Amino acid sequence: MIVPKKKDDPLPKHVPIAWDPKRYAEMRIGGLEYRPTQYPIVLLHGLFGYDKLTFGPESNPFLQLHYWRGISEALQHLGCEVYVPSNGAVSSIRSRAHALDKFLSETLPNREVNLIAHSMGGLDARYLISHINNKGDRSYSINSLTTIATPHRGSSFMDFVQETLGVGYVLDVQDPVVEELKRRRAAAENGVDPMERVMVEHRMKNKYYVLKSICSRFDRPAYANLTREYCDAFNALTPDERTVHYNSYAAVAKISRLDPLFVSQSVITGREGPNDGLVSLDSAKWGEFEGIVPNVDHWGLLPPRNLKRRRNSVQDEIENKKLVKKGGGYCSLDFYMSVVDRLRDKGF
Repeated sequence: MIVPKKKDDPLPKHVPIAWDPKRYAEMRIGGLEYRPTQYPIVLLHGLFGYDKLTFGPESNPFLQLHYWRGISEALQHLGCEVYVPSNGAVSSIRSRAHALDKFLSETLPNREVNLIAHSMGGLDARYLISHINNKGDRSYSINSLTTIATPHRGSSFMDFVQETLGVGYVLDVQDPVVEELKRRRAAAENGVDPMERVMVEHRMKNKYYVLKSICSRFDRPAYANLTREYCDAFNALTPDERTVHYNSYAAVAKISRLDPLFVSQSVITGREGPNDGLVSLDSAKWGEFEGIVPNVDHWGLLPPRNLKRRRNSVQDEIENKKLVKKGGGYCSLDFYMSVVDRLRDKGF
């Protein structure tokens, strides 16, 4: 098991490996043997996520794209019982949580489960646990929630997008957090001079007006749910359930100027500090903080979509090629194996 020496220490690096899903569970990575969890694992996707996308006949795997590509298969070969639902790409947290509740009720009735969530999926899971599953009439029970690069306190990049593009204003009217949000806004406005508020609103309407008018047409509830203002209200109304074990991981990376995430990382660095390009280190911490995954950005926590195939094996070349020269490397499969192994150690 990989255990950081200190709370914020990076997780140890491993030598890049080539892997064959049929043999992966039998391999020793970095001198470690990983073990499966006792209870089923449900992998939750983030914003723009899905279970799989099919571009042709369902029977042809080469025409399918999986969000958890390689990870779900590797965990299954390890001996884990794995499920991958699809909860809506840009739906609100409330809507995605209810979709997850329906999936668990139909697929895993009378079962205990472990939730492992990437990015926004962690907020969906927390809503499910605190607002839906605790009602006492659910047939399934949740033992643990592991969040990976989840913006628990929101993302300042989404605040930036809201300010400049006019995206992030549409809210789910059925969401109980919205009422708390309105109450807070009303209380804040009471202390603002009316003339000053008018001037601020006038400046906001004229700044980036053309860009905002175009982009606002594509606004969806999920975007507003990732602002820091919303997440602050969300956290106030979504306390942890004492019967559920919460743990989290964060990622930190130095992103190239040529990478699309360079702009978002620059924004977040100026407002929040170290981050993975979309989520800051502080925002990703929730419950028991397990450590930092070093030298990997937000999307690198999942396998790259264009893996290089060699005979009957697959090598995570895109993720590893730069770090190989330095004697280190990151393998998403190795990371999720260690996540599962830690859950097993804790009795899950």
